[in-house]
Amino acid sequence: MRIFPEGAREWIAPGGQAFLFIAAGIRLVGLGVFAWKAWILERWPRADGVVVSARVERTSDEGTTMCSPVYSVRYPVRGKDFTTETGGHSFTNDCSGIEADVNAAPGRRVATLYDACNPRLVYVNPGFNMEFFWASFILLTLSLVFAVAGFAAWKLGSWMDKRGIELP
Repeated sequence: MRIFPEGAREWIAPGGQAFLFIAAGIRLVGLGVFAWKAWILERWPRADGVVVSARVERTSDEGTTMCSPVYSVRYPVRGKDFTTETGGHSFTNDCSGIEADVNAAPGRRVATLYDACNPRLVYVNPGFNMEFFWASFILLTLSLVFAVAGFAAWKLGSWMDKRGIELP
C-alpha cells in the first residue's frame, strides 16, 4: 500500500481539493476579521481628535527616497487627554505632497474610535475604507487566489485521469 501518489495524475486533483479547503479556511478567517472590524466601527465610542504635530518619515531604497506622514493625535476620553501616533506605514515617492500635507496638519480635526476599557487602543479616521479593512481585504483576495488555483488543479487532474494522461 502506497502512502504518497506516484505520478502527477494522482496528486493534481487531490492537491486542487486541498487548495479549495485552504481557500475556505482563509475565507472564514477573512470574514471573521471583517466582522470584528465592522463591530469595532459600530460599537466603539467616538471622540473628536486634533492633530497636535506631524512629521515626515523617510526611507531610501536603491536611490529612491520614499516618504510617509506620521501624525500625533490628541483625543479626550472622560475628561482625560490621550495622545497617539498614526501613519508611517504607507510610503510614496511624492515627498513634496507629503511635506505640504504634514505642514497643514497641525490643528486638523480627526475622528477617533477608542476601546472603552482601554482608551489607549484607538483607531484614527476609521471607516469603510481600504486602510481600516486592509487585513480582511488581503485575506479574501488570497482566498480567491487559492480557490481559483484549487479549482483549476482539481478540474485538470480529473480531466487527466479521465483520459489517462500522465506527465513525465
